[in-house]
Amino acid sequence: GVCPNRANVAIRVPGKRQRQILHMDGMCNECGNCGVFCPYDSRPYKDKFTLFWNRADFENSTNAGYLPLEGSRVLVRLGSVVREYDAADPACGLYEDLRQLILTVAKDYPYLLRH
Repeated sequence: GVCPNRANVAIRVPGKRQRQILHMDGMCNECGNCGVFCPYDSRPYKDKFTLFWNRADFENSTNAGYLPLEGSRVLVRLGSVVREYDAADPACGLYEDLRQLILTVAKDYPYLLRH
């Protein structure tokens, strides 16, 4: 709640007790408030899984995160590995928790995908 731009969004993923924080790259100005006030010794603007709105921002970042492509396809960065996945396919090879987060955003929070 300390982000002046509301760039860190709490996502309720089915089957999870706690909400997952999704960082919205396109809404962040990297002011650092979330890092200063985070109760978990974290910098959400750098440490949280990030949703990107365009390829240029995805490519110019080192954050773990994803860029929605067409349909259920997504481009995902985990560490230094960038790979395309079909999030609708349970056998796509993406970690199930991340796959569920991506699917939940598309289904229950589609307004986050618009910019």
